[in-house]
Amino acid sequence: MLKRRIIHSATLGAFRELRANLELIGEVTKELDRTPTLNLHVNPEWIELRTVIVRALEPHPEARESFLHAIEGVGIGHITR
Repeated sequence: MLKRRIIHSATLGAFRELRANLELIGEVTKELDRTPTLNLHVNPEWIELRTVIVRALEPHPEARESFLHAIEGVGIGHITR
């Protein structure tokens, strides 16, 4: 019974080491990215700010359209000029 527990414990330890090694390989090969992702387009603060800006620009249609065009691709990594 004790021998079985020791083997079980060693097996679990080996799996932990294996998992850690696989994570390290993934990070080194850039297959595992632990960088947090921010989805700005669904962030409530961004939605509120965008709404305020668009409403403030209503008397200025050209400026409003320029603003909307400029932020159109920001969330997907495209910056329009």
